[in-house]
Amino acid sequence: MDALAQLALMTKAKLVFESPGSFLSFPALSPISYSADELKFGAFTAVEAAERLIFSEFSRFANALPSGTIFQPQGDSYLWDAYSQVLKSARLAKGQTTPAQEAAYQQAVALLTVTDANGWQTDSPTLLTYKQYRDVWFGAVQDYKTQQSTAATSSDAAAQTQWREVDEPRLRAAVQHAEADWASKGNRAAVEQAQQVQQAYAAASPELTWKSWASGFNPDLDLMTDPNQLAYALTAFAPSDVFDQEWPTFTLTAPEIAVLATMAPPELLSIFGSGIAASKVESLSFEYRSVGLVRPWFRPAVFDARFWQLPEGAIPLSDGMTPPQGTWPAYATALVFVRKIRLTMREGGTDAPPQLMRALPALTAAQVSFRPQIVAKPQVAMATQAPAATAARPEVMMADRAAALAPAISILSRQLFRGNSAPSQPAAAGQLRQAVPSRQAANPAMIRRRFGNATFTALPQRPPVTPMPPAAPPAPAPTAPPAAAPGNDISILAFICRALPRTPNPDPALSW
Repeated sequence: MDALAQLALMTKAKLVFESPGSFLSFPALSPISYSADELKFGAFTAVEAAERLIFSEFSRFANALPSGTIFQPQGDSYLWDAYSQVLKSARLAKGQTTPAQEAAYQQAVALLTVTDANGWQTDSPTLLTYKQYRDVWFGAVQDYKTQQSTAATSSDAAAQTQWREVDEPRLRAAVQHAEADWASKGNRAAVEQAQQVQQAYAAASPELTWKSWASGFNPDLDLMTDPNQLAYALTAFAPSDVFDQEWPTFTLTAPEIAVLATMAPPELLSIFGSGIAASKVESLSFEYRSVGLVRPWFRPAVFDARFWQLPEGAIPLSDGMTPPQGTWPAYATALVFVRKIRLTMREGGTDAPPQLMRALPALTAAQVSFRPQIVAKPQVAMATQAPAATAARPEVMMADRAAALAPAISILSRQLFRGNSAPSQPAAAGQLRQAVPSRQAANPAMIRRRFGNATFTALPQRPPVTPMPPAAPPAPAPTAPPAAAPGNDISILAFICRALPRTPNPDPALSW
């Protein structure tokens, strides 16, 4: 896949999956792919060395610091390190709860959690149902936005009519139906009210709340070691049975690639520069599914709470600016899996060999990324370039880096991929290795206890909406190469990341 097609793909993915306060980070420099069986953590059979290596590798990728649009893990620190440091060093405000607040809090806890025989709190059936219906709503919204983008970039009158009169009303109805189910069957109002009660109680009782949060992360139980003595904190994803579900299809056609390239946001234009030649991709399609990351040891509410502060002189996790600066200004909350990648090139183009279609092609290491700034750590200089004025024809865009991007196609066959003969070797392992003292190895019983019901299963999906026909492309030459056979592996297209607001952000109205 050439650079212009990749720019269009990233642009469309951002339109579909980003929302306020979030951004996508693409592992293009170090593509990540596995077999579906390797990622079936829901079975919790991580006993064999190879299984433990995959679980470890996935957990470290999921908890590395997202470095911006291009996912480039650096150093040997992970989310669990930053989180643990906050739990240990935070200074808390003083507070006192009333009997009414205590009673409301206990009711909220009873609605949202259950406690197992080992004393671990996990999601209640009510909260699990809420998450299942929320997941269906997420899928419906993403399906709508995917096809909306295709329609918006089409110049074909029939396609526009199909979208306006058939697909848009049907997809909008699917979103509304999913939202209604989330409200009624998913107990949305009751769950979110209980969550608000918990948040209010936390501010009124900082010490008790903090003690509860801190007890949820026990390094002796939650930090494991793999056969290479690398540390990782248990991290999986939900729905856990996602590979057994139907996935929607994400498609890019040549006309859409041309239009999306002109719509690329500044951070992507600053990566690619200006003047890339016209794309030779006729069509690109794959199935996709977004999943949430599940961390039984992590409470995101810690970063939002306003009743704690760091010791004087400590650098904050995030200053809340754009881009944010701090010691840990963002973390991954979800990711987008892709499978069955199919690529068709125009006559004269070069197609990636089918056996190399394990993940989407990578950019070259010479490219510059737009990243949150991590203070108190070595900084990567940002080469900023004002994007050139959008040209009428995409083929005259972004010329000054065309030569630098040429190796992007062949990089698939080099060391950034784990070969089929050694599936347990981590991709870009040199970036993610962390030697640690001996800790316990993962075992199925421990993993099952720790995750509990957090990795919920998916509700039955509605039949996928048939995509509208794309705009008619130019008649292909008789010698045009056939589409590459789709691969069977699962690749990570992007990490969906949360940019932290100002953290910590102590409330001056509290008693300190």
